Amino acid sequence: MKYDKIFVIGNNKTGTKSFNALFNSLGLKSQHDRKSWDFDKYTCFTDGFHDEKKFIQYDEAFKNSLFILNTRPLDHWLKSKSKHAYISKSRGQWPPKSEQYIEYINQRNKHFNDILNYFNDKNDRLLICNIEAVNWENFIKENIRPNNLKNYSVHENKIDESSIDPEAMKLINEELNKAYEYLNYTEESKIKLLPENQYTFLYKQIL
Repeated sequence: MKYDKIFVIGNNKTGTKSFNALFNSLGLKSQHDRKSWDFDKYTCFTDGFHDEKKFIQYDEAFKNSLFILNTRPLDHWLKSKSKHAYISKSRGQWPPKSEQYIEYINQRNKHFNDILNYFNDKNDRLLICNIEAVNWENFIKENIRPNNLKNYSVHENKIDESSIDPEAMKLINEELNKAYEYLNYTEESKIKLLPENQYTFLYKQIL
């Protein structure tokens, strides 16, 4: 592999466990841990806190690294976060509130723009991956282990939709619609993969 380290730097609930499984299946030592990363022991890192532009710290520490901006349609991501919060009864995340959704959306837009802007002059070291795209696993594989002939399809930690109470889903949709209305989001806006950014076209991507 031509990279010293691989960092998955998108949001949670966008396939981080699936990335971890994919890397391990390719023979790469991968760590999925939001608390602390062991840079000496592992090559790939698939979950963590990336606010405050921590990806810049990773880039400065490991100059020969690949970064992956993992994404999915906005509405799917927000609903997945809320379903997870419902099942785990995450403090501060359930029940959902429109104000919290607005904050999530603004944070995602800022984080994605920070990434797209930062890597524009080193665009060969950032991949953009929609984890709902067909064959996204093979897109990643071809960019890190192109001589491996096996086709991959992984999806770890998929939420069991039957475990979500209909009333809970009704509440999620009501609060989401309030947030979209406040932001004047169209139906197209609700399924955006990325914010508007002048540098998006520079990167290898599967969307």
